[in-house]
Amino acid sequence: MILWPLIAACSQQPVPESMTRETVQPARVNFTGSWEMDHTRSEDAYQELKELVRKISRASQGSASGDSRSRNMSVGLSSATVETLVALARLAEQITRPQVLEIEHHGREIEVKRRDDFAFTCDFYDRIPEFVETPFGTELCGWDGHQLIFHVSLPDGLTVQHRMTVAPDRQQMHVATTVSSTAAPVPFTLNRFYQRFEPLPSEYDCEYTLSKKKTCTTRRSGF
Repeated sequence: MILWPLIAACSQQPVPESMTRETVQPARVNFTGSWEMDHTRSEDAYQELKELVRKISRASQGSASGDSRSRNMSVGLSSATVETLVALARLAEQITRPQVLEIEHHGREIEVKRRDDFAFTCDFYDRIPEFVETPFGTELCGWDGHQLIFHVSLPDGLTVQHRMTVAPDRQQMHVATTVSSTAAPVPFTLNRFYQRFEPLPSEYDCEYTLSKKKTCTTRRSGF
């Protein structure tokens, strides 16, 4: 459990080479269950964007003073750079908008149903990651150790990656969504945390607000 808070530090890693090889390890964890977003731990896109801009600014200043560790981020903060980063942050926020995830994990098949949005699906054959060509780009899903990764390459150099990790007690889940573009100096990562819950019967409607937290009401019959 000590390592659980450190997961976010590795969230900006690219797709590992091991995912493209036949030596990929079989699934070590099971993601099956109902998960709802933990708003108290999940990141705010606007705050993370401000922090990223500050890091780039500090790195640029360090490069100008001869700090070799920062030279790979010495890009300056032009208006075009800021606009690109804002676009990545907005996209990450939109992609991670679903509050509830329903995950079905049976053997080599995994389906991540996202309430009010499209689902992620992955089928494994002979432990090889699945590549799927779509009109929008190339999709790849597979395992990196105990982490489940969904990676999408879109036109114009845009990529989206979801890195999913379940805590050892299987009561919490971390999803790091990284959006990158060839037009951006660095990727943008937004970390969301989820808690396992037992769904209520279908006659209940629940919603989450910052003021009232989670509230549930009885669904009226449509006579």
